[in-house]
Amino acid sequence: MTDEELKDLVASNSRAITRLEGLHEENERAWQEMRAELRASRVESERRWQETQEELRASRVESERRWQEGQASQAESERRWQETQEELRASRVESERRWQEGQASQAESDRRWREEIHASRAETDRLVEAIHREIGSLGNKIGDYAEGLCRPALEHILRDHFRMSEVALRVNSRRNGHEIELDMLGHANDRINKAYVAEIKSTLRQEGIEQILEHLRAFPDFFPQHRGKELYGVLAAIDAPPAVQEKALREGLYLVLVSEDAFRLVEREGFQPRDFSS
Repeated sequence: MTDEELKDLVASNSRAITRLEGLHEENERAWQEMRAELRASRVESERRWQETQEELRASRVESERRWQEGQASQAESERRWQETQEELRASRVESERRWQEGQASQAESDRRWREEIHASRAETDRLVEAIHREIGSLGNKIGDYAEGLCRPALEHILRDHFRMSEVALRVNSRRNGHEIELDMLGHANDRINKAYVAEIKSTLRQEGIEQILEHLRAFPDFFPQHRGKELYGVLAAIDAPPAVQEKALREGLYLVLVSEDAFRLVEREGFQPRDFSS
């Protein structure tokens, strides 16, 4: 080994020793810091343990206090429960007494109620019978009034407007145990070979339209002497709602509206009377 190489080796070892000494000092410093941190950690842990012990002691004291209060509260609850049981027993006795009184009162009320209902039913039956008589009388009067008002107008229309040679009021016919009654019937023979079935209503309703349609359908069977004639329907009324008027006209029925001082044959554009003979 040359002197130069030896010098380099010595220098290299010297540097290595210097680095080792630096590392030793660094390790010593880190160890001292670690010991200081451990001491601080132990102190903090001791402090927290002491705090935890204090909290546990306080919690035990509070738990004991609450347990003592709970014992006192339980005793009070037991006392109140006993009082409640006594009140309930007294209430049941009173309720039983009142129930017995109520049963006796109910029986008496039922007896009086049956007597009152019996008397009320008899009085109601009497009133209903009287009302039915009044309604029947009133209906007859209204029908008579409507017929008295509409009959001359209908007769005039059948004779002068439709040129019927025969006009009859209240026409009846019986066939095979069945009967039909028409308020008015007009008919003509020869050149005018037609028949008109007329019905009079104080107020025209849907039922009135259905009635005359039924009469028109049954007419050939009850009046065979008029078979072969054109057959038309005429409704005469003192009052008719607009919707019912339209219904009658759509069915192809003539409609006559009558008042105390006038009458008119209702006409609508496009109205086509229906021949019910076919």
